[in-house]
Amino acid sequence: MIILALATACGPGNEVGGERESGGPTSAPDSAVASGGQGGDSHAQPGEFTAGSATISTPSGQANLEFSEGLYVSLNATVVANFADGDTTDPSTNALGVNGSAAELSVTLIGPLQPQGVSTECTVSASRVEPSGLEGTFECEGDVSGTFEAH
Repeated sequence: MIILALATACGPGNEVGGERESGGPTSAPDSAVASGGQGGDSHAQPGEFTAGSATISTPSGQANLEFSEGLYVSLNATVVANFADGDTTDPSTNALGVNGSAAELSVTLIGPLQPQGVSTECTVSASRVEPSGLEGTFECEGDVSGTFEAH
């Protein structure tokens, strides 16, 4: 009787029960994401980009942008990566946003180097879209082009 009580007390309330709850269907997508991700920071989620850079080239100049924030959501393949060359509240800052699904990304340009309408006339070519990183190029009407990478 004592053995049965100990087995019951140790089983469901501790590791076995916890593993089934966290190791079951809810963490299966997480493990798929984590396989390509770069762990480390306990605050970062699998698929979260933490660094990167981008460039924008236009007839009126070029900007080198640093990564500001981003996330790759594995479940529905949504990508968000933002880059800027200054404080995003400053009107002289150029910014690039890359978002959409892994199959169809779009870019949005904001700032002095953005010609009118450029954000809707861009073609994005991604060479890598996965939880561990995002890389690609874009070309827009008005002779605007650039690159981006986040990891």
